[in-house]
Amino acid sequence: MQGFESLMPFRVREVLLVSSLYDSFTFQEDGQDSDPVLSDYAELKLRYAPRVKRVSTGAEALDELNEHGRYDLILVTPQLGAISAVEFAEEVRSEFGAIPMVLLGYDAASIDSLLACTDCNPFDHTCVWNGDSRLMLATIKLIEDQANFAHDAARVGVQAVLLVEDSVNFLSIYLPILFTEMMAQSQHVITEGANLAHKLLRLRARPKVILAKDLETAQKLFAEHHEHLIGVISDASFPATPEGKPVDDSGFNFVRTVKEKYPDMPVLVQSSEDKNRDWTEALEASFLTKTPHACTEPCDGSCSTTLGLGHSYSARRMAQRLALQKTPTKWRKSSAHCPLNLFCITLCEMNFHFGFARALSFN
Repeated sequence: MQGFESLMPFRVREVLLVSSLYDSFTFQEDGQDSDPVLSDYAELKLRYAPRVKRVSTGAEALDELNEHGRYDLILVTPQLGAISAVEFAEEVRSEFGAIPMVLLGYDAASIDSLLACTDCNPFDHTCVWNGDSRLMLATIKLIEDQANFAHDAARVGVQAVLLVEDSVNFLSIYLPILFTEMMAQSQHVITEGANLAHKLLRLRARPKVILAKDLETAQKLFAEHHEHLIGVISDASFPATPEGKPVDDSGFNFVRTVKEKYPDMPVLVQSSEDKNRDWTEALEASFLTKTPHACTEPCDGSCSTTLGLGHSYSARRMAQRLALQKTPTKWRKSSAHCPLNLFCITLCEMNFHFGFARALSFN
């Protein structure tokens, strides 16, 4: 377990929620705010649930930051009174530096309208409140993953899933489902811990999720971290640059780049247009139609089927053999003569277990 104690150096422990009384009431009625966050963490057996402090206006938030200044994340709703959410975020950036900030709105159109008044989006992430109490947990974990991944990968080889998606509406539904499933699946690989402390250390090495919203960022992340990626989930159409508009062939170009370097890399393409199925299958990737029902399929306990990890017959045979083994130690013994890349595919097929390759003593 050496090295695992240094994983996840950044944690969201203190959250400042800047919202009107009406917005706060809406969150509480829908099952959000501090108590439901604690419930979501407890349900997934996660420790270190953050504390949430709410203020009503941008001026109150600035006073709170000046007085205490120990916040790891700021959640902002659009209506803040005299000062707009964008003006507030820009002032926080200038006075307090790189505190992660997330804009939480009620619909994508109003968010786009709000951000249209600025040349540079001051928020790290935007999401749409949809009544799912897990949205705050997913937002917190996304911020933590993107801050910790490079450190954790360099330290013990922690793996990640690269998610390429620019739709705020879709991400707001998809991320809570994805993180909930990945957290739940991660519980299956810590049963061999000698004690509770070892189990918690292993849980720190779960696969991370890194997000790109445009082709330029996706290509940069892939170039920097391709050796530590266990799979890619990509939209079919997204902007070429952070400031651009969606381009029809951006998904094709990115998936082709991934498959040219790693033909066996599991890739899932998601699109509301069925015409993208042809090029997806031609590149030996999997295709999922974007619908409210289908968006849950990658994360309903059948990740292996949806992510298209079954193209290799020998990998399936190995997966079937390893499925009979109950612990990482027995997997290691069963796969002693299996090529590393094939075993990686097999671990991916077994619901993202490759994220714990270092826990299985691979070097």
